[in-house]
Amino acid sequence: MKGVSDTQLIYLARFIKTHGYKGELTLKLNPEFIKLPKTELLFVEIDGIAVPFFIAQNGIKQKGKNYTLKLDGIGSDTRAEEIKNCPILLPKSYFSDEQIFDELSYLNGFLTYDKDTELGAVINVQRIPNNPLLEVRNISGTTFLIPFNAHFITTIDKQNKAIYFNLPEGLIELNRK
Repeated sequence: MKGVSDTQLIYLARFIKTHGYKGELTLKLNPEFIKLPKTELLFVEIDGIAVPFFIAQNGIKQKGKNYTLKLDGIGSDTRAEEIKNCPILLPKSYFSDEQIFDELSYLNGFLTYDKDTELGAVINVQRIPNNPLLEVRNISGTTFLIPFNAHFITTIDKQNKAIYFNLPEGLIELNRK
């Protein structure tokens, strides 16, 4: 298999905890995705290096929006603990730009908050590869952009149609249209 560079990979999820004692791991999807794509191979970033892993046969379990994975070569909770909190990456070639952004279209109409302060409603998702932007309009009609980035998102409440951010100070002022 031809090597894959970091620029060819998309951040899909992160392992958040071990599950059981046979090396299974629970993951949290990047908010840009609403489901885990079908794949047999994924990359786990370990010490800055994208390491390929095959998913074990019948190694994906889904319960609601949560996924538990069993990877070949990870056979114990001790080995699983070593990759807990590591990012999970997939090659860009697994997706078309449309697939990635269609996943985000459900955010139109969501209210946005910075900590507890309401910012406005999402009116559009701008399609910028690897850096989607939410176009938000506040109550006074001012439009600004918010990067839809896992580092800034604290919670996405789908039931109440709300996105909570912890944005760097001054970011909104920089991104006013």
